[in-house]
Amino acid sequence: APGTLTINGTLTLDPSSLVVFDIGGTSQGLGSPGSYGFLNVTGNVALDGTFIALWFDNFVASNL
Repeated sequence: APGTLTINGTLTLDPSSLVVFDIGGTSQGLGSPGSYGFLNVTGNVALDGTFIALWFDNFVASNL
């Protein structure tokens, strides 16, 4: 279910990392219809690995 994950500090994802986000609309992290998962990191971020978007509620993204 969509929500907000806050990391107070640094986030480092290595090549074997897997990040999955639920996307069902345009409202940030509300956990209700029409929302999407949100990651809030207060420190530095180093991203690697695989990102998967799980679409739900018949949401169709535009401008991809």
